[in-house]
Amino acid sequence: MLTHRVLISALAVAAAAVPAQASISYYSSLSTYTTATSDLTNNALSLNSLTVGSVFSAYTNGTGDVTFTGSTSPGGGFDDGSGHTLTILSTPASGWPSGNVLARTGQDISNNFYSGGSVVITFSSAVTAVAFLTSYVTASDILTVTTTTASATDTHSPNVVPSGPFFVGIRTTDPITSITITANQNYHEQIQIGAFEFADLAASTPEPGSLALLGLGLVAIAFFSRRGGRNRKAPACAEASCLSKTR
Repeated sequence: MLTHRVLISALAVAAAAVPAQASISYYSSLSTYTTATSDLTNNALSLNSLTVGSVFSAYTNGTGDVTFTGSTSPGGGFDDGSGHTLTILSTPASGWPSGNVLARTGQDISNNFYSGGSVVITFSSAVTAVAFLTSYVTASDILTVTTTTASATDTHSPNVVPSGPFFVGIRTTDPITSITITANQNYHEQIQIGAFEFADLAASTPEPGSLALLGLGLVAIAFFSRRGGRNRKAPACAEASCLSKTR
């Protein structure tokens, strides 16, 4: 009986070690993000090889890891009049590091008018950390960043000054399904994304130690169950019936 109790306790501990619903954490500075992802290898995504002024409905980087899709929703956003929802711009404003950025295409790109909508970012591998610079234009607008994994969704609203770039870092315990950056107005509004990097991690699974503990517990239960069956004594019989069996 004691053995079974010990094994049940071990199984309970192992079950508790299996990861639960994903957690999603946001970071507003590169330094805090770097500390939080020190166990990962971040991959930079460069847009500098693309021609300024190039337009897309969706853009996938050369290695196929990341796809950006521009959307005119929500808020009745606009495209460039030809169905394109993304464009490549050179360094858009002071404060940005040098290099190209990806922007939501509007009907007047040069003045950042009539863009709005959102940019949806998806991944082909198990990405659990993402960082980028972003900006928007209208002071009265609120930019939102929604992160979705297989088991959780969370929306973050950075409280920052518009126009200049600001940092967004994300770390999750589950692979990220998508990140959606949304501008809630469609007039004089343009989402811009640059200095993008991401980190891959194998899909969340129980730790090897937990799996080993579960397996050991199951094997031990089977062993002791068989041993108990072999050592179990036959029930005593009444004297008369035993005598009849020996005749």
